[in-house]
Amino acid sequence: MNVWAAKAERFNVTQVLVEGNTLLPDAQLAELMAPLVGKRRVVDDVARTRLSLKNAYRRAGFPDVEVNVPEQKLLGGIIKLRVVERIRVVAMENKDAAPDMPFVTAEAKPALSSPVESVSPSPPEAQHVEAISAAGAAPATEEIRDERFSIKQFLIEGNTLLPPEKLAGLAAPFVGEKKVYGDVQRALEAVEGAYRAEGYNTVQVYVPEQELTHGAVKLQVSEGVIDKVTVTGNKYFSTKNVRDGLPALKEGVAPNARQLSKNIQLSNDNAAKQVEVILGMSEEEGKIDAKVAVTEENPLKYSLTIDNTGSGATGKHRTGLAYQHANLFDLDHTLTLAYTTSPDAPKGVTVNILSFAYRLPLYGLGDSLDMVYGKSSVNTPSVQSTGFGLTGKGDVFALRFNHYFARRGEYSAKIAFGFDYKYFNTRCSINGVAQSFEPPVPAIASCTPHTARPISVTYSGQKQGAAAMLDYNIGLSYNLPLGNKYLSNGSFDYYSFIAGRPVEDHFSVLRFGASYLTVMFTDWQVKAAISAQYTNTGLIAGEQFGLAGSNAVRGFTERAAAADRGEMLNFEAYSPELAKQLNIPGSLRGVLFYDISHGRNIGVVAPTPATAGSLAMAAAGFGLRYSLQKDLNIRADVAQVAKAGPPGTEAQGEWRGHFSMLFSF
Repeated sequence: MNVWAAKAERFNVTQVLVEGNTLLPDAQLAELMAPLVGKRRVVDDVARTRLSLKNAYRRAGFPDVEVNVPEQKLLGGIIKLRVVERIRVVAMENKDAAPDMPFVTAEAKPALSSPVESVSPSPPEAQHVEAISAAGAAPATEEIRDERFSIKQFLIEGNTLLPPEKLAGLAAPFVGEKKVYGDVQRALEAVEGAYRAEGYNTVQVYVPEQELTHGAVKLQVSEGVIDKVTVTGNKYFSTKNVRDGLPALKEGVAPNARQLSKNIQLSNDNAAKQVEVILGMSEEEGKIDAKVAVTEENPLKYSLTIDNTGSGATGKHRTGLAYQHANLFDLDHTLTLAYTTSPDAPKGVTVNILSFAYRLPLYGLGDSLDMVYGKSSVNTPSVQSTGFGLTGKGDVFALRFNHYFARRGEYSAKIAFGFDYKYFNTRCSINGVAQSFEPPVPAIASCTPHTARPISVTYSGQKQGAAAMLDYNIGLSYNLPLGNKYLSNGSFDYYSFIAGRPVEDHFSVLRFGASYLTVMFTDWQVKAAISAQYTNTGLIAGEQFGLAGSNAVRGFTERAAAADRGEMLNFEAYSPELAKQLNIPGSLRGVLFYDISHGRNIGVVAPTPATAGSLAMAAAGFGLRYSLQKDLNIRADVAQVAKAGPPGTEAQGEWRGHFSMLFSF
């Protein structure tokens, strides 16, 4: 890879080679380079090391020395820094200037341009002192080190990106009498730092050759605009598609690293495409070239799924078929259609679950829009002895607007604004006669359809280090009620009658989740995860916190218990890679786990098995994780109940297995 990768690509650094240095001792160089050596470094680490070395020369009395990062391939973890020690100091006689006012010029060029091999001629009245090596540089620098001159203003030329008054304000503290070249250098660094702070990392500021008259010092800005953009590796995604996903890369414009980072994150959210942007020197001085490397696969994909997340009443297994196209209209639009049913449903039971998802990237904004619709229909026939039949149907529509923040080193984040429409069609019949759910008091509370419309905001972040990864999310939702009001405890509201206890119409829920994964000795991995939900009111069943199931406390049937408030902890330890030892393709790891959850229901007057005031569950077990590229994923867990839940769920000591498989083609 190229060390100028704009993407937050990580690489290992084993050695830093500094070329062209004759001024600083090797021991000092080694000390300055040491922080860069290590695993999972990013481009910002290289930039900081370059700046540290440049400042070291300045402190040693060589402010004109330039430190560049040449375009290079990172081979064997070795990074090269190039030092340009050419220094030029000219003492200038000028009748309009004070007799002791020196003229200073530095042949420093932008870090992305080639080193200058010759010094342009000075006016004939100038006296030249050139230093090409340590032997020549030291006397000249010592000679003018105490020379002082007046600076009345800084003239900043070449800027088109930032407000001129902002740059002038940054240079203003270095204006005054009896200044030295170090003040010019500090003004230069302040101006250059302003570009860095705004994300313009290709911008370089230098002191051009000039005649210092009337106390005016020129600073030249080289904005490092893009000369050429090259796209490679794309077959299924057109070059226009790739370029449209990176609007921050435009010929003739200086790239903004923040915007480019957001572009890359959004482009790489596509399941079939990953891009890497590499910035390097152009053949034209002062400009850069951008190379976009694309890693892709066929955006058209079919998937088969099977798991045992069902129940005895509706069939223990679920099978599904999904279709996905990740590049509709060559615009990165992603369409997903899925159908799920039960292959072993009891006679007379039908299970039909349909879902539709559409993802729309908004590259101009750096954001995306997700739309999801799901329709569930599960019919359970009447039991002959009671004549009681259930119709479990419902519709869910979800809308998410995702805003991505620019990466900051190892940290990435986004915020999602959401709106959900959830219709729970819980109608039922007795002896074939549909039960009324008309206000004020329906016949059966649990057979009363109802609707929730929560709006939400969720912030999520991820930090990935050399051997660890932390991700978390926190969100708040607020319900906008819809439907009929029913009489409960002498007053009318939307949900209390249905839940059998007080539920606020405009209920709000705070949700939180986090996980931490770290690599231990001999390739063991340990993961700890927590999820929680908090509310100050009772909730309808569809908004409660699930305490048990294959993705909660294992060893229990799916959502065997739920509560208004709840917390859950999952601890997992993954074995070293086993596939190579068994001589099989893909990746195979064993896992040991322990799950525990606790829940509380609010406003429970007369506890029942379904609405206990407080409940806790726990289980421990082992399993396997197998994957073959992106084509096959298998998960299998076996858990033993360590702490039983409410009555009607698995008892303490019972064993239960969980299995799921995803096959894509």
